[in-house]
Amino acid sequence: MSDYNFQKNPFKDILNQDNIATFIGTADTEITKHHSSKNVNYYTFNLKVKRLSNAYDIIPVMLNERCYNNIGEDIQGKKVYCSGEVRSYNEQYYDNNNNLRYHVKVFIYAYDVTVNVADDSDDINHVHLSGYLCKDPIYRLTPNKKAITDLVIAVSRKHSTNKKIDYIPAIAWGTNAVSASNISKNDRISIIGRFQSREYTKNIGDRIMTRTSYEVSISDLIIDCSLRNESTESRLDNQKEES
Repeated sequence: MSDYNFQKNPFKDILNQDNIATFIGTADTEITKHHSSKNVNYYTFNLKVKRLSNAYDIIPVMLNERCYNNIGEDIQGKKVYCSGEVRSYNEQYYDNNNNLRYHVKVFIYAYDVTVNVADDSDDINHVHLSGYLCKDPIYRLTPNKKAITDLVIAVSRKHSTNKKIDYIPAIAWGTNAVSASNISKNDRISIIGRFQSREYTKNIGDRIMTRTSYEVSISDLIIDCSLRNESTESRLDNQKEES
């Protein structure tokens, strides 16, 4: 069993304070190679984290070669601690008419993965994000008349030479949904919540596809409309054109 001190993170100097994600869960898959970039291999696995409702979120985790070499491949079924940040990228695919489409993939990029955490450790799913809205929020009511607001938060990467921005979907409920519905594109927002997964179906041509959506479910938020970033809009638009 590990005696890992969760309060003392050796990677605190490289963590992006605007984007912190911390988890304890069970590895749902083994680690497999995902891709290579600039002579560095990147690997991925799924982490299964229990909710208070006893449902589970399946969280895709990516790590670089250095982190992978520290833990190896044999992790499936083991209790795992993971810390890093929420990231996104545009995945390309072709529809039935051979038209190029894009689908935003959201995942956790891990700086630290520790295997063999004590089996009696409670599962943890904690995300903190600070950034700017890249479009106006969408407020709606569920069939059960519950208020929901959908947000997309643009968060800058701390160690990106080309000023990379991650676009992270989030959802607010109840009074948070009402508060979030009153803010506008380019307003600054900070949120605390959990990273959740949910399956949905989508009609693509004559096919019905089952997909998994990932988003941050908001438990607390701080809105500061005075911190509008007027340069953010052009940066966001430029990055979308480049994606």
